[in-house]
Amino acid sequence: MTHLRKITFFSFLGLIVILFYSCDEQTVSKNGDLKNTELDSTKTNFVSVAGKLFSIPSPIQTAILIKESDIPYNREVLNDPANVSNYSTKNQRALNLGIYGTEMAYTSLYDDSQWSLRYYKAVENLADDLEIKGALSPSLVKRLGSNVGNTDSLLFLSGQFYEAADIYLKENERYDLAALILAGGWIEASYLTALSANTGNDAARKRLAAQKKTIITLCEVLQSTADEQFNSGNTMLQLDSLKNVYRSVEHTYTYQKPETNPETKTTIINSESNFQLTDDELADIIARIERIRASIIQ
Repeated sequence: MTHLRKITFFSFLGLIVILFYSCDEQTVSKNGDLKNTELDSTKTNFVSVAGKLFSIPSPIQTAILIKESDIPYNREVLNDPANVSNYSTKNQRALNLGIYGTEMAYTSLYDDSQWSLRYYKAVENLADDLEIKGALSPSLVKRLGSNVGNTDSLLFLSGQFYEAADIYLKENERYDLAALILAGGWIEASYLTALSANTGNDAARKRLAAQKKTIITLCEVLQSTADEQFNSGNTMLQLDSLKNVYRSVEHTYTYQKPETNPETKTTIINSESNFQLTDDELADIIARIERIRASIIQ
């Protein structure tokens, strides 16, 4: 598992939490507000795991996609934060921590701040059960309470907790938890995307199709980090089955020369990947994602 030690907060655990939306310009004020922030549903987050580069849509990006498509906000499809007491095993708690993190992003972006705070408290409870709550300072909890109604502040402050939690996980080599939290967040983001795709939303359909590489690499990460109980259990079997369905999804790649900026030492990748789902594949993928998610939150 040593190859995972180089994974940083914003490239791994941060993929499934609140601070992983893309910003063109970002200013943080003393009270935790984010200013001049542009949220873009088309941008992609990349993570490097064991030398492999893959992308995952962030919860914020997924919520933006839904909001931009004029799909009504629907709290009823979410996992009730009151269910937090139902999760008694380490694996259940880690997976649902990822799910609740995504739902906190969704409710925050739709300005449902009271429910966003409830999801934060569910995350806090699960973190306590997983013995990573020590990363959460009392002052941060107080600031979260005083910023109810301020969407940007809730997003920023929630991310601060996950950054501290990730430091704890890495220092204590809890890579199994990090991978499960990542998986839970991806499953919930995919679930929300699937609900949109099921209404005929083309952007959501394309986003769902583009998860072909992600699900393959996600399964590899879980198999190399999660415990035997998880890897031999129903959730992993279902993820493997979903991965096999995705293998048949059509994928075309168009190469374009990358652009390198020597001053900033950055490279812009201009090549494009396109994924196409048939109607049958779409229906199958949506049904499988719903079953996986249902088995986790029950």
